[in-house]
Amino acid sequence: SADGRILFFSSNRRGGYGGKDIWYSLRLPDGTWSEAKNLGDQVNTPKDEVSPFIYFNNEILFFASDGHQG
Repeated sequence: SADGRILFFSSNRRGGYGGKDIWYSLRLPDGTWSEAKNLGDQVNTPKDEVSPFIYFNNEILFFASDGHQG
């Protein structure tokens, strides 16, 4: 994120919905990162979701998907 507090990334790690999913981690007060969490099935599909980019207002997430139309 623009403020450096949230890291979005795409990965095929265990616990996903299939293919590559979008995950996020929060920067903690001590500077370390929280355990990564999956964004869930509203974003992720059985296919690939990649290239996440969060708009500077931290409210709009852009990404490419093989599983969503458009």
